[in-house]
Amino acid sequence: LFVPFASIAVFLPAFTYFFGTAGIIYEFVLTSALFTLERYRVLRKLLPDFHPSLKDFFSLDDMDRYFIKMIIRMILNNVRILRIKSE
Repeated sequence: LFVPFASIAVFLPAFTYFFGTAGIIYEFVLTSALFTLERYRVLRKLLPDFHPSLKDFFSLDDMDRYFIKMIIRMILNNVRILRIKSE
């Protein structure tokens, strides 16, 4: 939890000063990357055998398809309810 706060406190003022509004975006990307690396480091300490692969991030398995189908179904149901209420 210290990493994102420290990163924001250090980088946000500097990036906003040097890059203006775009600096907020740069700071957000940098803070997110640092936070992700910190979480990965802690996770590797807790689970030494943890080795994620890029394939796992960019491929869909049956569980992913199930969750996507449920999310789409929920969205369609909500749209249907909103359409009925507006009529």
